[in-house]
Amino acid sequence: MSLREEQELKNKYLLATEEFEGMQIVKLTTDNIAKVEAMIMTDSGYAKSGDVNAIPTYKKNGEEDYSGSTAYWMTRLKVALENNKYDELEDIISHAVTAVDKENSTHINSDGVGRKQLTERIMSRVHSLKEILSDIDTGLQFIEYVAALTTNVDDEHKARTNLSFASKFAHYACFYLFEESDPRRDNFSIYDNVLNKALPIYIKKYHLGDYDPTSYSSYYKCIGKIISCTGESLSRNGFDHLIWYYYKARLDSIQLEKTKKYSAAKARNSSNPCSFTTVDIYDHIQELKESARRSGQTALVLVARDIAKHFGRLDRIVMVCNAMYKAMKTGDEILHTSPSGFSTTVEIKYYLN
Repeated sequence: MSLREEQELKNKYLLATEEFEGMQIVKLTTDNIAKVEAMIMTDSGYAKSGDVNAIPTYKKNGEEDYSGSTAYWMTRLKVALENNKYDELEDIISHAVTAVDKENSTHINSDGVGRKQLTERIMSRVHSLKEILSDIDTGLQFIEYVAALTTNVDDEHKARTNLSFASKFAHYACFYLFEESDPRRDNFSIYDNVLNKALPIYIKKYHLGDYDPTSYSSYYKCIGKIISCTGESLSRNGFDHLIWYYYKARLDSIQLEKTKKYSAAKARNSSNPCSFTTVDIYDHIQELKESARRSGQTALVLVARDIAKHFGRLDRIVMVCNAMYKAMKTGDEILHTSPSGFSTTVEIKYYLN
């Protein structure tokens, strides 16, 4: 195979992208996530962190050289909790904190006390850690608790919050404490600066409300809404990896040159029948209700997916759902919804009398 043929062939393996307001953005699809997961798995820079056999190594003088991988210590934690080996927990948590910190460059010890204090905070909850992380609400509280401002910092250092570390610890703990088929493995998103910078792109794309980047709960809910808007069954883990992998070196350079071709395309979109507002969708729902009423029906059931298909835009599901909720009157029933409230499966029964 020639060099030219190799270069042409590689294009079929690139991540699928699209233009959005002058930017080249990555599409949020299961296919793109699968490609990124494969790349991460074969990247030597990340292989060790997921190796459950990457045990600590020591220098000739007995000093610890490598503290062991996150996968190794989280697996040890699972075994210790299942077998009530409570005397091992403090050593395991201390090493797990160090592993997560080192492998993710969260720098929690830059205040001089971070690793010690965060280990103590996690240890205070460790006996019920699986139960805490099994429930989203208690898990969110746990992350905020671990991330809280450090204390008793000397004059040479500055106290800090550790939201990135806390979310990563909870994320990896879920990944290794729960079995492969258990949906709780994917309970929590990773809080990351790259994602924080990229999320506004998709907030604008899907017409979502803004979020508070300093609040993990707000960040968590925002990601859930974006995933719901894609219309695909994406995991939080896959979403995190895709956004991080694509944008980590692109955030400052994804602006495209606004060529005449792009300007013309934008002009076409402005007159495109697929360009519509929530009011347009609301009016359409009212027309459907009026038509059903004239035909003698006493109630009308509408599904978000069908309305979105009418407008030819499944990627505008949040607008569709907002219009559906706005069209409700006293007595109308929500027959089906999703945790975020914005999904193609949202189903509402409107009474017409």
